[in-house]
Amino acid sequence: MSNTVAQALSQVEHEIARACPHAQAKSEARLLLAWACNIDSTRVPCEMERVVSPDEDARLQQVRALRVQGVPVQYCTGKANFRYLTLDITPQVLIPRPETELLVDEVLDACKSFDAHVEGAAVQQTPLVMAHDVLDEGCDQHVAQHDAQYAQYASGATVSPNGALGSHSSTCPQALSGTSSCHEASCNETPSHEASAHETPRYTIVDMCTGSGCIGLSLAYENPHVRVLACDISADALRCAAHNAQTLHLDDRFLCFQGNLGEALRDVLSKTPDNSLKLQPGMIDCVVSNPPYIPHAEMATLPSDVRNFEPVLALDGGADGLSVFYRLAPWSLQVLKPGGMFACELHETCLEQAQNFARSAGFERVSIRHDLAGKPRILKAYKPIASPSV
Repeated sequence: MSNTVAQALSQVEHEIARACPHAQAKSEARLLLAWACNIDSTRVPCEMERVVSPDEDARLQQVRALRVQGVPVQYCTGKANFRYLTLDITPQVLIPRPETELLVDEVLDACKSFDAHVEGAAVQQTPLVMAHDVLDEGCDQHVAQHDAQYAQYASGATVSPNGALGSHSSTCPQALSGTSSCHEASCNETPSHEASAHETPRYTIVDMCTGSGCIGLSLAYENPHVRVLACDISADALRCAAHNAQTLHLDDRFLCFQGNLGEALRDVLSKTPDNSLKLQPGMIDCVVSNPPYIPHAEMATLPSDVRNFEPVLALDGGADGLSVFYRLAPWSLQVLKPGGMFACELHETCLEQAQNFARSAGFERVSIRHDLAGKPRILKAYKPIASPSV
């Protein structure tokens, strides 16, 4: 005899609670059942007396089996909510988290006030140099720690996740299919702006370490005047981000570039650009990033569903959690407009050190924002506005 929605929900909730004691079993069971029945999770309470069909039950058992083995619910369903968006995700990208939504708030606020910041200041053209060239000598040791991890990707090699999903990765019900063409269209070809050729985007924002694209896509979705240059070292992550951009019809203002941090935009941000974007160093309004920032020693202490299933490359921030930040901050200073903003999510133990580094690198108005749990989470800094010539 088939179960009702209420019975199926109760069974799945019980199994999740038993297998994953720290999970939010009730809400996760509702998400899994909603996915299996192809309904919005808010509709589940209204469907309690309905009988679950055989096909729905088969889908439910598939994702239930994954979840009780520890696979995060977002990887089970292939869906993650972030602000106003529902995104497709794969095990090759970090699961979007609520604290990262604060980054979007900061950038949207900066867009509103940017004109005031740069009023009366001419945009100065700054030669583009890679972060290696502008790092202080004292930071070389931090960069060296991360070089070994990135060496294998220097030529654009595809990044793989930590492999913990094993055989489940091929059976994950929402593994993206056919996304290669999305990636090729968005990342390897000259982006087409025909749909918006009559209007140049007012703000150009770099979303570094874009992953699923949650930050940049939210910015483009919530502000129609924003154009996002989304960068990631992982080809798999960019395929996911490009797929989401196409699904959300934002691919004309969300452009993907693969490479190791600033190298992804070396050709786009050149002193003599010959591409359709017509960008140069000193023309970026904001650089935003949620980079790998977990101190290496703390990786082993992460919850098992994070440690065993989310991609290590998106988590491990080196010895002090700032290896990527040490590269990204000086590069951002070079490419930003005068008065442009750099915003970065970091580990709560790293913010004071990062704040000092940003100031020494040349940023001004460096501040820290706390997350909803009261932990220091986001560093925000501005490129100085050049004094007008007398």
